Formats: sequence, structure tokens, C-alpha cells
Amino acid sequence: MNIGLNMQFNRNLGSNVAKSIFIAILMISMSLSMGFMGDNNPPWSTESTVNSLDDSSQLMQTSGSPPSILYSATTLGLEKDVSMTPLTPVNSGGALESQTLSSIVGGVEHFHSIALDSNGDSHISMYDSASGGIKYISDSSGSWVDISLVSANNVGMHNSIAIDSNDAIHIAYFGYLNPEGTGVKNLMYSSCVSLCGTQSSWSTIIIDNSGDVGKWNSIAIDSNNKIHISYYDSSTANKDLKYATCTSSCATASSWSSITVDSNGDLGEHTSIAIDSNDVLHIVYSSATTLGTGSGNSNQKYATCTSSCATPSSWTITSLNAPEDSIQWNSLTVDSNDALHMVFYDQDLRDIFYSMCASLCTSASSWSTSTIQSNNDVGAPNSIGVDSNNGIHVSYFTNNPNYDLEYAKCLSSCSSQSSWSTTTLFSSGFVGWQNSIAVNQNDNSVHITFTDYTASTFNYISTDSFGYSVSPDLPSGLNLDMLDGTISGTPTVSSPATPYTITASNSHGSDTVSMTIAVATLPSISYAITTVDLVQNFEMTPLNPIIAQGTDAPTGCVVSSGNLPPGLSIDNSCVISGTPTSVTSEVFTVTPSTAAGNGAPITITLNVNPAGGTLTITPTTTQATVGNPISDITMTYTHTATVYPWESGVENINAIIDLDGGIYSSADLAMDIGEHGEIAIAYAKNSTGPADDGTRSLGLLYKWGDTWTDIILDNSTDTGLSPSLEIDRNGAIHIAYIDRENGELYYQTNASSGSSWQNMTLGLADVTSGVSNTDLLIHPTTNAVHIVATGNDNTNYLKHYSNESGSWVNTTISNLDYNEGNYPVMEMDCGGNLFVIYFNSSSGDLMMSSRVDNNWQNETVKGYISANWKVGKHSDMAIDSTGTIHIIAWIDKVTDGVVMVHGTPGNWVDYTNGIWAPAYYPVIEVDSNDVVHAAYHVGQQPKYLRYLNNEGGSLPATTSHTTLHTTAGGGIDMEIDNNDDLFISHYTSNTQPRNLYLSTYQGTGQALTVHPTFEISPSLPDGLTMNWCDGTISGTPTLPYANTQHTVTVTAMGVTTTGTFTLEVIEAPDISYPGAPYTFTKNSPVNGATPTNIGGVADSWTIISGTLPSGVTLDSSTGELVGTPTAVSTTNTIVIQATNSAGSSWATISIEVQDEAPSSID
Repeated sequence: MNIGLNMQFNRNLGSNVAKSIFIAILMISMSLSMGFMGDNNPPWSTESTVNSLDDSSQLMQTSGSPPSILYSATTLGLEKDVSMTPLTPVNSGGALESQTLSSIVGGVEHFHSIALDSNGDSHISMYDSASGGIKYISDSSGSWVDISLVSANNVGMHNSIAIDSNDAIHIAYFGYLNPEGTGVKNLMYSSCVSLCGTQSSWSTIIIDNSGDVGKWNSIAIDSNNKIHISYYDSSTANKDLKYATCTSSCATASSWSSITVDSNGDLGEHTSIAIDSNDVLHIVYSSATTLGTGSGNSNQKYATCTSSCATPSSWTITSLNAPEDSIQWNSLTVDSNDALHMVFYDQDLRDIFYSMCASLCTSASSWSTSTIQSNNDVGAPNSIGVDSNNGIHVSYFTNNPNYDLEYAKCLSSCSSQSSWSTTTLFSSGFVGWQNSIAVNQNDNSVHITFTDYTASTFNYISTDSFGYSVSPDLPSGLNLDMLDGTISGTPTVSSPATPYTITASNSHGSDTVSMTIAVATLPSISYAITTVDLVQNFEMTPLNPIIAQGTDAPTGCVVSSGNLPPGLSIDNSCVISGTPTSVTSEVFTVTPSTAAGNGAPITITLNVNPAGGTLTITPTTTQATVGNPISDITMTYTHTATVYPWESGVENINAIIDLDGGIYSSADLAMDIGEHGEIAIAYAKNSTGPADDGTRSLGLLYKWGDTWTDIILDNSTDTGLSPSLEIDRNGAIHIAYIDRENGELYYQTNASSGSSWQNMTLGLADVTSGVSNTDLLIHPTTNAVHIVATGNDNTNYLKHYSNESGSWVNTTISNLDYNEGNYPVMEMDCGGNLFVIYFNSSSGDLMMSSRVDNNWQNETVKGYISANWKVGKHSDMAIDSTGTIHIIAWIDKVTDGVVMVHGTPGNWVDYTNGIWAPAYYPVIEVDSNDVVHAAYHVGQQPKYLRYLNNEGGSLPATTSHTTLHTTAGGGIDMEIDNNDDLFISHYTSNTQPRNLYLSTYQGTGQALTVHPTFEISPSLPDGLTMNWCDGTISGTPTLPYANTQHTVTVTAMGVTTTGTFTLEVIEAPDISYPGAPYTFTKNSPVNGATPTNIGGVADSWTIISGTLPSGVTLDSSTGELVGTPTAVSTTNTIVIQATNSAGSSWATISIEVQDEAPSSID
């Protein structure tokens, strides 16, 4: 007799006398027919429970009709957050009933287990108490059929079913071993590959006959169709958890191996096995229970194994923190994220619990446990399943106060009891004691089998053919009762009038009703910012409302108190826009409205500031001295205009740019984006078409607004190769390129007055097919042009050209001892220092020439020991706001790839995840937040354009790079506009002519960071420079400079701010006395003793050594010797010092006083 079951059923029976009588009869029947009945079947990983069919080969079917439903209203107008009056249909048709699959013997446990194949068809294993055998039931043929697999020796009381990826059926079960009379039961196994409705299609073996083994078995199949079974060894001498497995030929007993997993006490009952996506095995099970609450010890355990699971030492065992020491009916499953989900019954607390673990499950603390339902006695037996969205579904039995079949569902946050919804599926009679659940991963339909002891039937329901359902889902907050079709609840979001189809189904058919439901709401808006700083006479970025989720957008909007600043307006959708015309600060309230009424008001503060920000210059007066470093003049800028939350200005698209003549092989692209969003692309164009004669012209694509213009700038015989292009701050275009016909470097610009183009030859240059040999940049404040170009005089070399001095000069910057200079890329930092990377063909290394403080120096950035690894071709470089240089370079090796490094000259560091293959034509840029963006071409078929960034602080693994385009990516150039959006020009690499694409890609979504640009007028004196990023003025002046007022202009986010300071450069005096040595005459005035000063003006003159003759003095303001000597003196040496704030100068002179001529003799 089942003591646990008897105690369980006889608690609290006084509340239901009729059912109590039924249960008393049932207990007697159970004790007589089954003996000890504590060995009840757990729910398996494929959903299991208990069942018994009759001996008939034909399944029982009920007669009846489909439902016919009618709601009293088919149009509902509801108000958000207001509870609706429940609406229940009238069903004048057939009742919502389950399908009866078989009659069963009353009062006997009926173990069964359900699983679904890839088509969603049901397959059921079940214990047939009438024949004492194991049966199989399925609807895979289109109608329900059942067969007896083994019908002798009391076989199949504990059973579980699983289906492999080929839809082969596998059943594990517990039964007597022949010959009869031994009293020993074994773990048995039956399988079928096809035509499983025929008994001859099945094979049956004994897996483990080592004793009384096989109870509480649970079967699961891994991704390789390897079979795994957990089970209990109930032999008196053992009482252990065992495990059996088979890889192939499993219909042969010798193919199976079995081990004892846990033998530490009486344990192994109520096992449930599940397998995750990595084929890791997970088993939950229970040790012997102890009745009575308060022990504080859990009898629930967890075993797991990653590999070599037929070896006991491969298993890790953990005692879990279940509420009590009487845990039964464990049921385990795994979701698509490999999280474990389990339900179980606590016989002491009489509740059903849910437990889950997402990772580190060998630690008991990693499991979170909560109660699903706790009213009276609920939860045993039970079964669990998971749908394709990782929703959890549970069937279970309630023992008290009623004997009902329950269903619980949780879609997310299942560790919270409030996340579970529960439904009583059947409550008439004693129904659901044995139950099993399966979820169809194709459509998430739920399938449940269960016993009805009152009717003596074995039944089946599924959401495909049972209960009420609705499509689409009802508005949030509303519910449709699965059993009676009642619509109820409180709508939590607004929704327009929407048609819904409600379907009522039973095993005989279905009926549908259409219903229209609308949920009205008052508008609820907010703004991303409610205190905004604007700039006078500058158009503001429109302030757009954020519509609260589930609420209606406003159809009217008024300023209900206060006033908008002059020049601004608000429209009916609550968008504030315009150009403020007055400096002011206004606080006002915006009230949105819809037809339903007014929403909650929003208070906004708009501060209109004078144009620009706040600039502080320290100090405002500087006097410097020639030859001495000045104390830095520093700038502090505060941007007073609000930087709005970021909003992309592009879509993620790949657009073809129509070209007349197309782009052909070996044609480089060069692109830039101007301050106003204009785009210019220079390219080598085939202008002879339609046939390609191999010669090129310089083509220019220019986009203003939405219109592209395609022109030829130079149609010489063969020119336009290796173009590089920049747009300066005034919108003028500058292009450097190579004329292949003459081997010369050309430069074109429209920067002069008017729009005409000027073309000039700068020097000799070399172009090689497929090699980019020029780069050009513009100083952001002075508009000085810098160009680097590759030359060739038997070997390659690299030259720098610039007009920064007012005329064009060039300098060879590469080492002439090597063959280097191809693929140059140039960048400038905030201090005006230049950095040029290029390829050394001799060593195969990536080189850098840097001009810091006007001195060029060379170094190796990256090289590899292997001669087969060459790095530096098709490189690119960017400098962030901290001065860190980021480089991406192609690695020419067996499998072409790229490498990324960052640092400063002499200090280079490889990026983590910064080398990958395959990859070609890499490009790199940084945005306003110093996020590094890179793109590259994959030359395999199909040819890809791929992208990555380090927004999270590091580069992603190659597998996480984003594919932007699948048929292009050659000749890449990338730019980031002043809104942090990405623009990538590239062309197809497998067609002639090639299509030119402009791919746009939205930025990271971070708010823009203000990066002001500083410039000064008039120009600083020689030796002093301004950092155009932070405004710092530093250096050593080389010449005197008159006291001059300078104006600093800061440009940030389209607005300007100015400030002034004065600067003077002085030098120390530089004196001499050209008349020295002097001979003065006694009593004659000194004449001609005047100094010459070729330095700075002296503030004072002093004698620092020697004594002037009597009567002679030094003029302290001019340095002149004046007076009349009064006495004859021998030669005196005098040192005279002239001084100003820059320093002093000294002159040493000699003075002799001779006697005067004798007077006349009378």
C-alpha cells in the first residue's frame, strides 16, 4: 500500500465528502491491485507521467459536436487602466471536452509519458494495468492508434519516451525479467525507426538486469542521437542513482553501458534528465524522504556531466537547497539559452515549487526557487515543458481541496510567483493524478495527457484542439479564459480599434467569433531634456516629445502657462522649434491633448544665450622674451548650447551611385564629407567608354542635398590615378592625384575666388597598378595643404608637399636607403604635428614618418619576423581627441588579413581581437566620443563589406563583426560626419564596370561630444603655435613682436565664441660704443660718446665697473656719456650695463682725459 499516497489523499478530505468516499474506495483498490505504490513516475525531460490503457486495440472516441459561441457584444470600447466588465460567451454547441484515448482500470496508477516529433505529432508510452504491459499510442498516422509492445510479466509501470532528430521513438521502462517468478525487475528499452503503429516494427531489450533496477527512469537524446537514461536502483543492498547510455546499435543490449552515479545513501528516486545545447547532461533526483516539516535538510540533488559520462568520476554531484527533506516528483527541462528549469513537489509543505539555474549550477546558491501555487495540497504529480520563446509550461495535480488537473504558465521572470498564471483545466471527479505535458517547438502548442479516475478514462488535450484562443493577442492587461472564453482584466496600454478572432475548440471542431476592441487613453508625453540652452539667432534643434508607450500621440498642444521665447513655436504634436531672437529665460508649461481630453502638463525651461559659449583666456596679457619659452596661454571653453540626445541622420542602406562610364579595376576612391553634409568622391574614371582602353580621367562626384553631380576634372591622356581628397572648412575641395602619362603629382582645388578649378604640378610621382600613392589633408584652421606622394628613382621614396609657408615646398621624408613609400596615409594631431604611415617594400614592414615640432623622424610601427608576412599595404590611420593614434593595416600573407594597433610614436600596442582574416582594404575612423570604427573587405565569394567598432571598450571577436554588404567592398574609404554617422564608399569587385556604392550606417547612439576648434587672428609671431583642439598657445618666440591684441575664435557645434588677449615679445638690449676707446680733453665738453643698441630698448643704463672721469656722467635713460672732464686722468676701464625686462647687455670701454692745450702767452 502506498503510505505517501494514502496520507496525501486523506488530508483535508472533510471538505468534500463525496470525493472522500471515492478516494477511500480508490485506496482499497490500489492496495489490493498494486501492492506498495510509492514508486510513482516522474515527469521526464520529454514530459512524462503515469497511464494505463485497456486491452482494446481500438481507442475510445466520444461523440458530440463542435462549440457554437456567441458574445453579447462584438465591439468593445475600453478605457486604459480602468477594469472592464467581464464578458462571457454563450456556448450553444458542444462542450469543451478532452479526447478520450482509452478506458482504464479504476483505482490503479497509470504511468505514461508524451513526446512530440518534428511534425508535432504525439507519441505516448503508457503502462497498461489490464495486461500488465507497456503500450504505445500515437496520432502520427492521422488518427489515434495504439499497440502493445510487451504484455507479460508486469512490464512498464515506470516509463519515459523520447524522440531523436530522425523521429525514431525510444522508450525506457521498468519490468520483470524472464523467467517469471524471480520478483526482480529490470531497466528495459524499446525502439522503433518507422511504421511504429505496427508491433513488428519495434525491438525490445533489457539494458540493466543487475537487480531490482529501472524505477523512476527518465530518457533524453543528445544532438548526436546518443541515448541517455537516468534511473533508480531499488535493490535492497543498493538504493542508488544509475545512468545508462548508448551511442549506436541500441537495439542490441551489448551496445549499452551503465554506471552508478551516486551511491551515498538511499537516493535516485524521482529522477529527471535533460541535455543542453552543448550535450551536457543534467539530472535532478531525490533521496529518501522524511515526513514532517522543519528538518532544514534538503533531499533534492543534482548531477551533471560534460563528457565521458560512462565514467563515474566524470559526474559532479550537488545537494540543492530545496525547502524541505520530502521532495518528490522532480521534472526538469532546458531552454534555448541552456538555463535549467525544474518543478517539484514538497510532500511536507504540500506545494508545487519552481527552481531555475542559468549558469554555475553545481553551486546550490545558483539555483533560485519560488512557489508556483501553495493553496492546500498541490503539485504531485507534475510535468514541465518549455516553448520556443523560453516560456515555461507545467501540468500538475491538486489533491486538496479538489482532485483537479491544473495548468501553469510563465513567460518571463519566472522566479517571481506573480509571473505565473494558473488555470484549472478539469475539476469534475478525480482527474489528473497522472499527467504529462509536451510543447510543440514549431507553433508552441501545448499537449497534455492525463487520467480521469472517476470516468475510468485516459485523456488528451492540446491547445490546437481544446479551449478558447484569440488572435492576435488581446491588448495588454486583458485576458481570455481558456476554459469559458471570458474576456476580463484592466487594459494597461491604449490601442486603436483592432479586430480580434476568438476561437473555441473541442475534439469535434471549432467555432470563431470576430470582435473589435479599442482602448482609449489620454496623451502622456515627456521630453528627453526639459532644460535647454539655446543660442540667439541660431535655429534650435527641434525638441520632439516622447510618447509614453501604450498612449496616444497628442493631436493638440498648447502652452498653458508661461511663454515661449520669441521666435519659437509649438505645433499640435508638441514639437517645439524655431529660431530664438532674444536673449531670455522662459519657464512654461506644455499641455498635450487628444479627443479623450488633456494629458498631464510638462514644465520646460528654455534659456536663450548669446551666440556661442563662454571662453576664458589665461592670462589676458603676456610679455614674452625672444629665445625663451613662454608660459602657456590657456583657453577654457564652456559650451552653453545644449547638446541634444543623439539622433541618426541616415538609414542603414547601401545605395548605388549611377556613373557615366563606371569604375574599373585598379581605381582608388577618395571621399570626404563637409561641414554642411556635402559629399565629394574623387575616382579614376573611364571616359573613353563604353570599351575600356585602360586609360583614366579624374572624375569627381559631388552631392549637395539629395542630388549627385558627376564631372570630369582632368581628361588628359591617362590621369586621375591614386586620388586623395579633402573638403576644407569653407567647403572648397582639394584633390591630389597622379598623372600616369607624365609620372607627375597634380593638385587641383576650387578654393580660389569663384568656383573655377586650378591645377598645378607639384613634382614627380609614381603610380603602380592597384597601389594608392597619395594622401592629402587640410589644416583645420589655417587651410594649409599637406600632401604626401610616392616617387620612384629606381627605388620608391616618399615626399611631403605643403604650402603652409605661403609657397609650395617639398621634403623627402622616407629613408632613401630602402625601397619604401607606397600606400601613404597622413594625419595631423591637435598640435599640428604630422604622422605618415607607409609600406617598406624592402623589409615588408609598416613604417611611420612623424613631424613633431617641425622635425621629421622615422620608425617601424609593425613588422613580422616571417618573411611571408608583410604588413603596411592598404593601411589607414585615425587620431582621437587624446592624441592616441589608431592604425589598421593589411597583412599580406597566405590568408590575407588585417591587424590593428594603437599608441604614439615609439609606443605601439596591439589591439585585443585586433588581428583577423580574411580581410582586405581596411579603413578606420574615430567619432566624437573617440569610439573607433573600422571596415574591411572580405574577398571570398560572396564578397563582403564588414564593419566593427570598440564601443564597449574593446574590439569584438571576428564572429561578431557586422556584414554591411554582401556583393561589394572594394576600394573602401570611410568618413564620419559631424553627427557621428558613418559613410562608406566602395565598389563591386567582380563586375566590369564596377558599381559604386555609398553605404550609410547609423552611429553608436551616444550623445555627441563637443570638440571645439580654436583659431587666432592675427597670426602668432614666429616660434609660437596654437593647439587647435584646446587653444593652448606655447613655444619660444624667435623675434621681437610689438604689443598686439589677438582674437581667439572658438567654433563648436556650429556656433562661435570669441575672446581677446594681448601679446608682446621683447628682447634684451645689445649695446656697443662705436667711438671707444675715448680720449677726452680736460675742460672740454664730451662729444660723440653715444651707444648703439641693436637689441631691445633698454629701460636703464648703469656703470657696473670702473669710475668715470671727474665731471663725466652716464645718462641713465640713453646710455650717453655727458659732461666736461675737470681733471687729467690716465686710462680708465669702464663696464656699462643696459637693462630691460628681457635681460641685460654690457659694453666695456676705455677713457683717457688729456690735459687741455696751454693758454696764449701774453
